[in-house]
Amino acid sequence: MSPPISPGRLFLLFSSLAMIGFGGVLPWVHRSLVDRRRILTQAEFAEIFAFSQLLPGPTICNLAIIVGYRRCGLAGGLAALSGMVVPPAIGVLGIAVLYDRYGGTGLVSDVLRGMSVVAVALICSMAIKMARAMPRTLRAGVFALAMFAAIALLKWPLVAVMLGLGTFAVVVQKNPDGGAR
Repeated sequence: MSPPISPGRLFLLFSSLAMIGFGGVLPWVHRSLVDRRRILTQAEFAEIFAFSQLLPGPTICNLAIIVGYRRCGLAGGLAALSGMVVPPAIGVLGIAVLYDRYGGTGLVSDVLRGMSVVAVALICSMAIKMARAMPRTLRAGVFALAMFAAIALLKWPLVAVMLGLGTFAVVVQKNPDGGAR
């Protein structure tokens, strides 16, 4: 367990993460919470991330609330969420004003195209890092491939696939000796 962290520090932590996470904050949150500050283990992050995806609303906000709540109760959850939402919202409003004025220029289009490539690379990097920490069993591989096929190839809804495969995974896990490893 990492050292105690105050709601104020949670607000500052999630504010800084939200403000540097252009193109996707999740890889930065993972790096900060797991690798740098060791607030969560890789397994805890994966568990909270998976649960956050099942909840309504933005996954990263759900994750911030859960982490904040686990560390400091209700005040921590509110502080982490506020840090994740308030400073970026102010920044986005400012950027919207600038985009409204200069968004049609070639330079802005080129910058946005470049940022999208960086965002994809960050997400791929985090996915690879999380995959390395997953159990290396036949069962885990089959579930990962089934999830990928259902969402990426068959274009089934994320919530339906997660609920269906999640339920099936729980049933299979209750009988660990009956499944392939």
